[in-house]
Amino acid sequence: MQLSIAETTKANDLNIEKYLVYLMDVFCNFDKKDVVALLRYMPWSKEFPCELKLESKNIHE
Repeated sequence: MQLSIAETTKANDLNIEKYLVYLMDVFCNFDKKDVVALLRYMPWSKEFPCELKLESKNIHE
């Protein structure tokens, strides 16, 4: 089963719209030959700014 970038982003608790805007900003000045750096921007990376994370909803409140 393959997941789209949107589904992978949601599965990793990121806000899709904010994540895509962030990627566009980053990739404007990105060295395309730096494959290791590219991994930092995959949805499962732990290096994203907090503002890209989805707000957690506590159903018990």
